[in-house]
Amino acid sequence: MTSDLPNKLLIGFSHVLRGEGFLASTDQSISFLSAIKALGPKSLTDIRRAARAIFAPTPERRDIFEKLFDQYFLGQITAQKVENATNEEAAEQPIDTLEGQSEDSSDPGVQASAEEATSKRAFIPIDDTAALKNFRRLAVKSLPERLTRRTRSSRHGRGIDRIRTVKAASKTGGELLKLLHRKRQLKLRPILLLIDVSGSMKSNTENALRFAHVLLSLPTRIEVFSLGTELTRVTPALKLRAQTQAFTKISELVNDFDGGTNLGETLSALLHNPRYAGFARGAIVISISDGLEVGRSDALLGAARKLYSLAFAHIWLTPLAKTEDFSPQTEALMRIEPFIDEFGSALSISHICAHLLGAPIPKEVA
Repeated sequence: MTSDLPNKLLIGFSHVLRGEGFLASTDQSISFLSAIKALGPKSLTDIRRAARAIFAPTPERRDIFEKLFDQYFLGQITAQKVENATNEEAAEQPIDTLEGQSEDSSDPGVQASAEEATSKRAFIPIDDTAALKNFRRLAVKSLPERLTRRTRSSRHGRGIDRIRTVKAASKTGGELLKLLHRKRQLKLRPILLLIDVSGSMKSNTENALRFAHVLLSLPTRIEVFSLGTELTRVTPALKLRAQTQAFTKISELVNDFDGGTNLGETLSALLHNPRYAGFARGAIVISISDGLEVGRSDALLGAARKLYSLAFAHIWLTPLAKTEDFSPQTEALMRIEPFIDEFGSALSISHICAHLLGAPIPKEVA
């Protein structure tokens, strides 16, 4: 077998995995292609090892993964067959709605669905609002910091600055007249931003992405993922300086805009990937989502508990928070509440920025 494998064949394996319930994200599919290209595999075993490393099946589903791999790459099944079978077996699942609301309510939250409806979106570029400019200016001083190993000169430091002290002594004939000091530097904590792009968040997705684009300008490590029916890492696209170009790239990258909701499974996929899980360690995790999970929320509960153990803080911003004393009303949010440090409003960019800066929320919400 040569390294010149058709890309469609390799991408098709991702579709097969999704059809069987594995969360093979777009980012993982691209990584799979890159890994095969870099390895130049000489046998099916090489491809199998790359697939295991990239898609990282759980121990419970390892046997199913291996069986699918054999069946697909030995020509016993195709991606089209799996998709057709999945569509035929799709069943309706209960939708998590707010208490006291009917399913035909105009509230965007009731549009949540488990159906994997993938779609692209075109963004209309608009200028940054005053809230974003204000956030960019104040965030460095307002967001939580951590001590680094790097040090800098300081009058009040505890450590002795030996180099500067010796240099000063050399100017006084070797007499040590004064001890100069250093102290450890402070740096913003890393931030992991998770954006729900499902249909129930349709009217809030663009605001969240505009906020994410500004967030990437902060002097710390920022990682951004979109969550819907798939997990997609959008950090590279958001690093493009021009917002228009960044959004164009995102619209090409994310396949599940305005589709179904599967927060628990997509968050689990993030945490089962060792590299992605490392982004949460010691970080401020910000989730922008209405939390309207479909069906049972066991997977979301497990993921929230895991994030709570890894992160410095987990802040959940939701458009359902319309008062300062918001308390969760949906089943999913009530179950994960013990593992969320703060709830806040994501009604608009102003609300997101105000909550993170610790400023009063806009008057129209209070």
